[in-house]
Amino acid sequence: MSVPNQRIVKVHREMPGKEGNFLQIKKSNLYEAYRTLNATALCLYLFLAGNKDGYNLEYSPKAIHAEMGMPESTCRDQFKVLVEKGFLVPKHEGRNIFDFYETPRKNA
Repeated sequence: MSVPNQRIVKVHREMPGKEGNFLQIKKSNLYEAYRTLNATALCLYLFLAGNKDGYNLEYSPKAIHAEMGMPESTCRDQFKVLVEKGFLVPKHEGRNIFDFYETPRKNA
């Protein structure tokens, strides 16, 4: 132990193998999102980050609710938070096409 009374935690992870999707994100990006977002927006951030790079997700609050249990109204509200914080950036002004970034864009 490096510090008296320090807890040691051994991590046991399930490796994804061939049976499905998994989330992989740089720790520094996750920590920045944690410092920037509220807990609910962070959940939506993780949902979006769990998709393959370049994937075009058809964003549906109803589908997100069915998959992870987040209320549809919360999905809509937290989408706006991700836009305000620069994690979601409109591709063209006034359109419903957005780019998701693991780190916020300063020009958002």
